[in-house]
Amino acid sequence: MASAVTVLVNLFNGTGTFIFAEHQDTGPPLFHIIPVEDVVSSPAPPGRHRAMASVLAVSDNACGHPDLLSDAICLLAYHSATRIVRTESMKLAKYLVIEARLAYRCRCLLGAG
Repeated sequence: MASAVTVLVNLFNGTGTFIFAEHQDTGPPLFHIIPVEDVVSSPAPPGRHRAMASVLAVSDNACGHPDLLSDAICLLAYHSATRIVRTESMKLAKYLVIEARLAYRCRCLLGAG
Protein backbone atom coordinates (compact mmCIF):
# COMPACT_ATOMS: atom_id res chain seq x y z
CA MET A 1 0.00 0.00 0.00
CA ALA A 2 1.32 3.45 -0.90
CA SER A 3 2.55 5.39 2.11
CA ALA A 4 0.07 8.20 1.38
CA VAL A 5 -2.78 5.70 1.64
CA THR A 6 -1.37 4.25 4.86
CA VAL A 7 -1.23 7.73 6.38
CA LEU A 8 -4.88 8.40 5.45
CA VAL A 9 -6.05 5.02 6.75
CA ASN A 10 -4.33 5.67 10.07
CA LEU A 11 -5.35 9.34 10.26
CA PHE A 12 -9.05 8.51 9.87
CA ASN A 13 -9.02 5.34 12.00
CA GLY A 14 -9.60 2.95 9.11
CA THR A 15 -12.87 4.50 7.94
CA GLY A 16 -14.05 6.00 4.66
CA THR A 17 -13.76 5.33 0.97
CA PHE A 18 -10.90 5.86 -1.45
CA ILE A 19 -11.00 7.01 -5.05
CA PHE A 20 -7.94 6.02 -7.06
CA ALA A 21 -7.60 8.08 -10.24
CA GLU A 22 -5.58 7.05 -13.26
CA HIS A 23 -4.98 10.03 -15.55
CA GLN A 24 -3.98 8.96 -19.03
CA ASP A 25 -2.24 10.76 -21.88
CA THR A 26 -5.41 10.62 -23.95
CA GLY A 27 -8.97 9.96 -22.95
CA PRO A 28 -10.78 10.46 -19.70
CA PRO A 29 -9.30 9.49 -16.36
CA LEU A 30 -10.24 6.12 -14.88
CA PHE A 31 -11.61 6.01 -11.35
CA HIS A 32 -11.70 3.14 -8.87
CA ILE A 33 -13.92 3.56 -5.80
CA ILE A 34 -12.85 1.24 -3.00
CA PRO A 35 -13.99 1.07 0.65
CA VAL A 36 -11.10 1.42 3.10
CA GLU A 37 -11.65 -2.14 4.38
CA ASP A 38 -10.92 -3.51 0.91
CA VAL A 39 -7.88 -1.24 0.51
CA VAL A 40 -6.42 -2.46 3.79
CA SER A 41 -7.01 -6.14 2.97
CA SER A 42 -5.70 -5.81 -0.60
CA PRO A 43 -2.00 -6.27 -1.39
CA ALA A 44 -2.02 -3.15 -3.59
CA PRO A 45 -4.60 -0.63 -4.82
CA PRO A 46 -5.53 -0.74 -8.50
CA GLY A 47 -3.62 1.32 -11.02
CA ARG A 48 -0.07 2.52 -11.15
CA HIS A 49 0.30 4.75 -8.12
CA ARG A 50 3.59 6.22 -7.01
CA ALA A 51 4.74 5.57 -3.48
CA MET A 52 4.11 9.21 -2.50
CA ALA A 53 1.10 10.05 -4.67
CA SER A 54 -0.75 13.33 -4.27
CA VAL A 55 -3.74 12.90 -1.97
CA LEU A 56 -6.89 14.84 -1.21
CA ALA A 57 -9.27 14.29 1.72
CA VAL A 58 -12.87 15.42 1.23
CA SER A 59 -15.33 15.40 4.11
CA ASP A 60 -19.10 15.14 3.87
CA ASN A 61 -19.18 18.76 5.13
CA ALA A 62 -17.86 19.86 1.72
CA CYS A 63 -21.37 19.30 0.35
CA GLY A 64 -22.43 22.48 2.17
CA HIS A 65 -19.70 24.48 0.42
CA PRO A 66 -20.19 24.44 -3.37
CA ASP A 67 -16.87 26.17 -4.02
CA LEU A 68 -14.91 23.50 -2.12
CA LEU A 69 -16.89 20.73 -3.78
CA SER A 70 -16.28 22.26 -7.22
CA ASP A 71 -12.54 22.50 -6.50
CA ALA A 72 -12.40 18.84 -5.48
CA ILE A 73 -14.27 17.80 -8.64
CA CYS A 74 -11.92 19.82 -10.86
CA LEU A 75 -8.83 18.39 -9.17
CA LEU A 76 -10.15 14.88 -9.66
CA ALA A 77 -11.15 15.47 -13.29
CA TYR A 78 -8.25 17.49 -14.67
CA HIS A 79 -5.11 17.34 -12.52
CA SER A 80 -2.94 14.32 -13.13
CA ALA A 81 -1.14 14.87 -9.82
CA THR A 82 -4.37 14.11 -7.93
CA ARG A 83 -4.28 10.34 -7.77
CA ILE A 84 -5.88 9.46 -4.43
CA VAL A 85 -8.97 10.97 -2.81
CA ARG A 86 -10.26 9.87 0.58
CA THR A 87 -13.91 10.57 1.36
CA GLU A 88 -15.97 9.99 4.47
CA SER A 89 -18.67 8.04 2.64
CA MET A 90 -19.28 5.85 -0.39
CA LYS A 91 -22.11 8.21 -1.39
CA LEU A 92 -19.73 11.20 -1.57
CA ALA A 93 -17.12 9.16 -3.47
CA LYS A 94 -19.68 8.13 -6.10
CA TYR A 95 -20.92 11.70 -6.40
CA LEU A 96 -17.40 13.09 -6.92
CA VAL A 97 -16.61 10.50 -9.60
CA ILE A 98 -19.89 11.11 -11.46
CA GLU A 99 -19.30 14.87 -11.41
CA ALA A 100 -15.62 14.54 -12.39
CA ARG A 101 -16.56 12.38 -15.39
CA LEU A 102 -19.23 14.89 -16.39
CA ALA A 103 -16.84 17.84 -16.00
CA TYR A 104 -14.23 16.09 -18.15
CA ARG A 105 -16.77 15.34 -20.90
CA CYS A 106 -18.16 18.88 -20.88
CA ARG A 107 -14.69 20.36 -21.15
CA CYS A 108 -13.93 18.10 -24.13
CA LEU A 109 -17.24 18.97 -25.82
CA LEU A 110 -16.45 22.66 -25.46
CA GLY A 111 -13.05 22.11 -27.06
CA ALA A 112 -11.06 22.99 -23.93
CA GLY A 113 -9.70 19.50 -23.25
